[in-house]
Amino acid sequence: MGGSTQAGSRGSRRRFLAGGLAATLAAAMAGCARRPPAPLTSVNGRSLVLGPEAGFTPAALPPDWFLLPRKSADRFSVVEVSGTPVLRIEAPGGPLLGRRLQMPLLATPYLHAGWYLDPGLFDGGPRDGLPRGLRLVVGFKGGLPTGAQLLDRVFADDLPVHDRLLEFRFGGVGAAHPDEAWLEFSVANDRGLRRVLRTNERGQAGRWHVEALDLASIYRDYWPRDRVAHVEIVFIAVGGLQHFMPPPENAAAAPAGYVAEILLTR
Repeated sequence: MGGSTQAGSRGSRRRFLAGGLAATLAAAMAGCARRPPAPLTSVNGRSLVLGPEAGFTPAALPPDWFLLPRKSADRFSVVEVSGTPVLRIEAPGGPLLGRRLQMPLLATPYLHAGWYLDPGLFDGGPRDGLPRGLRLVVGFKGGLPTGAQLLDRVFADDLPVHDRLLEFRFGGVGAAHPDEAWLEFSVANDRGLRRVLRTNERGQAGRWHVEALDLASIYRDYWPRDRVAHVEIVFIAVGGLQHFMPPPENAAAAPAGYVAEILLTR
């Protein structure tokens, strides 16, 4: 009698767990089945991801945009710098603001972006020793040599469903004076494999940097066995690097920086 009861209990638990996994997978598949994102506006082979355009506000995002966490709109704002609207990103970082896409990688293989690191971010010494700055995250889907790996991503994070991910980082550790901070531009994949794109230099904060990145080439370097012709860019997101910053005593906190003119081009 006792053995039969235990067997029945184990069977019930298995059915419960199987049902829970099926529900989770169904929810994930429902997310995959959501309407496709609207096509980007393209002029002469240049597709605008983020301007920001007139009327854009993180507090009331258009349908294809997202925030992570969802209640982090206060970490982003549209401001004017020298008469040009730009996206201000607060420090310390962590949250992401992004846009869902459906762009074949080889149709627009180049990524252009302008970013500006606020010098005040690097004042006051190393503090927690973590890098401060900005990040740009690109998600990809399709083209895997062994087919889709949905289970790898169901529980990974709240980003749009993707198979591969690249994170571009521009920043460094604070110094006694902002102009003494060594800042670096690098990229890492979702396994943490990191490569330096621009070596450490001083005096990089306080001015605009415009990047022109060959996404297709960087993708091939990381995943040479993938079928690149079948890969799509499924989201691009921006945010600050996560670190600990004690609140200032007598002044407003410096932002992580500003981002403008994120484009995909052919």
